[in-house]
Amino acid sequence: MPRDVAHRTFSGDGKRRITLEILPANPFWADLGSHSVQPDRSGSVGGFTFEPSDSSVVVNHAGGSISTPRDTFMRGLRALVAYELHLGLNEFDGGFVVHDHGDTVTLKTPDHAETRPAAAVLATFKGLLERLTEV
Repeated sequence: MPRDVAHRTFSGDGKRRITLEILPANPFWADLGSHSVQPDRSGSVGGFTFEPSDSSVVVNHAGGSISTPRDTFMRGLRALVAYELHLGLNEFDGGFVVHDHGDTVTLKTPDHAETRPAAAVLATFKGLLERLTEV
């Protein structure tokens, strides 16, 4: 563990396993912010739609839908947008997965998967984040 990084490897209440992963430098990070992507507020990309409510975000897809707690979805979305999706494999509560491949991104649920252009996914996530942070 790097020096001066606060951490623990277990849950304080013993009910949930906490995993901490320190990521190595990603070559895509050198270009962060150099490509302008306009937010797409439609809430959809490919066959996925994202419907926020007060307590959750529902991810709809051809195979059905799954729900993720709104606060944890927003935290994950903020990180993905800040790093322009270049965080490898990311799994949200409820089973929604975002897997970065560079120019493409695979969006997955237990019942459905699609690989889409990274720019389209980033635009949708930026627009969704804007919608989620509005008062």
